[in-house]
Amino acid sequence: MHLTTKPAACLAGALLAEWVTERKEVANMQRTILLAGVLPFVSAFLGGVLAFSLMAPSSATANQSGPRGAGISVHPRGSGRHADR
Repeated sequence: MHLTTKPAACLAGALLAEWVTERKEVANMQRTILLAGVLPFVSAFLGGVLAFSLMAPSSATANQSGPRGAGISVHPRGSGRHADR
């Protein structure tokens, strides 16, 4: 039986492939845990902001309900050319 380095290379390749697969699984699990932990908090925060904005009273503005004049002022003695008469 003739031994070569081929089995060792195959073993190293298999170990490397297993390590890469394991790292991908770990990365997927970390991403899943991150999303499962962060997503509920973000959605709860946004839901709270939405509920508060819908339930908060709108700010009041000072609007006149009646008709507005065009800035007419009346002087008791009159004005203009014939004010002396």
